[in-house]
Amino acid sequence: HMSVPTHKGPWRDFLDVHITNLASLSQIPTLVDKLNSEQASVGKKIRTFRDKNAVTPAVQAGKELLDNVETTEASRRQLQLELDQYRQSATDMHNKLSPLASRIKELEETKEYLTLLLSVRQLRDDALSILASAQEDGLDPPAQSSSTPSSTPIANTHSPKMPGPRPLSPSPSSLPGEVPLVRPHMALPPLLRLIDIQHALQKDAPPANTNEPTTSHILANFRAQLDSYVREVADGLEARLKADYKKCLEALGWPTPMPRAGYDEALLNRFRNIFTHMLVLQLSLQNRGTISSDGDLWVLSLLVQPLNMRFYFHFTGTQPTARTDKPEWPLHHVKKSVQDHTPFLLTVVQPLLQKERVVLYNAKMEFIRGITQAVLVKFRGDLPSVLASPGQLLHSIKEFLAFEKFMRATHNYPTPLGDNIGADIDMQAPDDAIMHDSPQGAFQEAGRFPSIMQVMEENENIFAKWIEAEIQLASSSLHNIITRDAAWTPYLGETLADVDALKPTRAAHQTVDLLAAVTERYRYLAHPEHKLAFFNEIQKYLIWQFHNNIQVLCGSGSGSGPSPSVRGLVSFAWSGSTGWDTDQIFHCCNLVNSINYLIVVMRDWGDQLLFLDMFVLIRNRSKSTRHLDDAPLGTVFDEMLQGYKLLRKDLTTMMEEVVLTNFTAHASQYFKRRKLWVGYSSQMGQPDEQDVSPEFCEPLLILKDQLETIQKYLTDKRFDKFWRSLASRVDAHIYKQVMTSGHHFGSGGGARFARDMRALRLLFRSYTSHPDSFFKATKDLATIVAMPNADAQTLAQNKGAILENHGIHKLTLAQVADVVALRVEDDSLM
Repeated sequence: HMSVPTHKGPWRDFLDVHITNLASLSQIPTLVDKLNSEQASVGKKIRTFRDKNAVTPAVQAGKELLDNVETTEASRRQLQLELDQYRQSATDMHNKLSPLASRIKELEETKEYLTLLLSVRQLRDDALSILASAQEDGLDPPAQSSSTPSSTPIANTHSPKMPGPRPLSPSPSSLPGEVPLVRPHMALPPLLRLIDIQHALQKDAPPANTNEPTTSHILANFRAQLDSYVREVADGLEARLKADYKKCLEALGWPTPMPRAGYDEALLNRFRNIFTHMLVLQLSLQNRGTISSDGDLWVLSLLVQPLNMRFYFHFTGTQPTARTDKPEWPLHHVKKSVQDHTPFLLTVVQPLLQKERVVLYNAKMEFIRGITQAVLVKFRGDLPSVLASPGQLLHSIKEFLAFEKFMRATHNYPTPLGDNIGADIDMQAPDDAIMHDSPQGAFQEAGRFPSIMQVMEENENIFAKWIEAEIQLASSSLHNIITRDAAWTPYLGETLADVDALKPTRAAHQTVDLLAAVTERYRYLAHPEHKLAFFNEIQKYLIWQFHNNIQVLCGSGSGSGPSPSVRGLVSFAWSGSTGWDTDQIFHCCNLVNSINYLIVVMRDWGDQLLFLDMFVLIRNRSKSTRHLDDAPLGTVFDEMLQGYKLLRKDLTTMMEEVVLTNFTAHASQYFKRRKLWVGYSSQMGQPDEQDVSPEFCEPLLILKDQLETIQKYLTDKRFDKFWRSLASRVDAHIYKQVMTSGHHFGSGGGARFARDMRALRLLFRSYTSHPDSFFKATKDLATIVAMPNADAQTLAQNKGAILENHGIHKLTLAQVADVVALRVEDDSLM
């Protein structure tokens, strides 16, 4: 046996690739031919390389290539040397030219600075020259203000940091052959161009960490110079226009009211021109941030100024008209001033504002606002002496409130809450209207319009004294209301009581009027805490006082009646179980109606925004409330409503007790006569179906009379609940009386009892179409005792009987058995 080598070699790899199975052994001859051919090709190549003639050309080519590389390297070194020489030369040249370039740049910037400075100074000089040589403004037609002068950006033709000047447009009046007509408002275009340059410099200012101290120094100096120019021209133009404006007003006779028959058109045109120029100047300066936008419009302030001076002269100091006990005098003066000047404000001033697209200013409201500020100054000075007298303080408050009510109702003057603002004009602003971001621009801002009442809120001590005086006045008023003759009679009288569904008494109606008057005294106060103080210390106090007085009149508990010491306070006396007459019921219904009227009013007021805001304020500041979002929404009247409802329930229950006691007292004989129900048919024969026991007629008539009386005087809703509750109590009482008093029923007596109970139910048919639903127990009782004896015994013995099939809806099987036990034969008790 031959051993097969296990190591691998080239031949082994070749065989592994080409001989994979027994079938591939047939390819061995082909493989041998292929190997021989490759061997011959390799041998030919070897013989070729051994031949020197074949290798020599290749060696020669390699030597030539090597020589070329050496030559190229020598050239590279020469070029590098020349390049280094040129680079050194350029560096030397740069070092020589760099200081010159910096100097040239400085000179160019200086030239630009001087050029711009000369242009700015020329604009300043032009404006000041116009102001110096200008004639009085307002005599020429107004400029087209719809396009605000110099509103286009300044062209930047010199430097990104130094905007160049813009040439002045020639004045239309500067045509050849004509004498130039110079007016102060012509200084506005150069002023606005100065402001444009000022803004451009602020926008293109270099960063604070710039490495160009010279440029920064130049810009700082230029800005300072430019700011001084702008202030100088703006102040001069403002002063000149204001002076011309005042002269124009004097020529118009201001502040004397303008004649209603017509105006002097020449003077009006002059007024319109100056008004427009001043307005354009101020709005342009405000929009460019040159002046603050927190001030009033100059044109309106100057209108108010003479009236305020006249007001101060007459109503401050030692003038006879400056009496602190006559606050109505200055207030009447203000009302008359507003009334007299309103036509001029609406027909002349307001159209000018709208023409300039200043639609967020109302001339009339701003006029009233300016005068009101003078009134506030006057009353602030009067307060120390006014506070010394509570009567004088309340009189002043009364006049303040009447004045503000008049201004709101007559002139739509805004409240501190911003209501009814701008009602005199169309407030639909055009797309290009001039809008202001400041509170002064948006006249809807409630804080802009002062209220006379704010003098009472500016100092807590003053406010405390005001509250104290109001409490005394309110307490006295409530005492007079509830102790007045006929205070607890219907407000509309007995004959007209049905006109008002709530049927309030005079005391209740006047108390609500008093509460409403207190509300109006603080409704428009600016501070929510002050409103809440009024509510807690005055209104809440009045509501509880009214509650306590009714509680004293009717007694604190159901059916207990007032104590002997207070019985004389009312026109009817508590008569306990003996019942009430018509007058007593009338007065009791009036008390219930009084309570109910206050409940309805408090529910209605609780949904008003004023009181909802108070509730939210109380809830938010309550330390015990942790999850405000989960807390149910209520009202500030919830606690008082609960107390009033309890009192109403107590008084209504007391009325039920009286009526029920009166009914049962008169029906006592009916329930005592046992033979009335036993052996009836054997003694008297069969009665008529409509016959009612004589002993039961009187209590039915009394019950009917008292229900009709209560229905007449009590409100419909309260009476509906009253008779329902009373019916249920009467039903329970009769059932208990029959079941616990040892009564027995014969066949005839049961039928009579059923007819009596039917008459009782029919009495309530006036109030409901289904009275049986409220007397279920007595109806079931009457049904059982009126049954034939055999049917009743069968009903009691049949435990599985369906009671509804026999007309029994209320009683249980056990109660039915107890009722059947009351059935006896007619002869058993004879």
